[in-house]
Amino acid sequence: MQKEGLKTSMEKRPALAAGAFAVLLLMLLLWTPVRAFAAGGLSLSTEYPGISISAGDNLNISLLLKNSSGADMNADIAVIALPEGFEGYIQGGSYRVSKVFVENGGESEVTLHISVPDELSEGNYTVMVRANAGLASDELSIIMDAKECSGFWSFIHGIYAQGGKEQIKKS
Repeated sequence: MQKEGLKTSMEKRPALAAGAFAVLLLMLLLWTPVRAFAAGGLSLSTEYPGISISAGDNLNISLLLKNSSGADMNADIAVIALPEGFEGYIQGGSYRVSKVFVENGGESEVTLHISVPDELSEGNYTVMVRANAGLASDELSIIMDAKECSGFWSFIHGIYAQGGKEQIKKS
């Protein structure tokens, strides 16, 4: 009979160990701080995601970051793709920035500066910007359509690209 009692207590050990493990796991989950972000907690947008450009243009495009994550955040922001020959950076206030503070439920505006090269073929060009704050992130594509200028407008654009209005006034 003793063997049966011993066997019964041995059979109970795996069940007790599994129960203890479940309790420990539950305690760990309840006491571990978790920072939750709502789906789409950070959004990056512009009013003009498709624009026309010409060679030599200097563009200033407003970008808006919105935070609906449930917590204030410092979002990394960067130009992640530029066509060959283009230059670009992001400005906040009077500074080039790589991070933007966005209050929970708030929004922050920055400016994307793009310099278009003086030599440009006709076609579509894409600039991509990414904002990222932990689990919340968003990317924005801006499509730029370049048309080759011809005739009078090519002449005028060439004058502006080489030094401005003074040359037009002298003619």
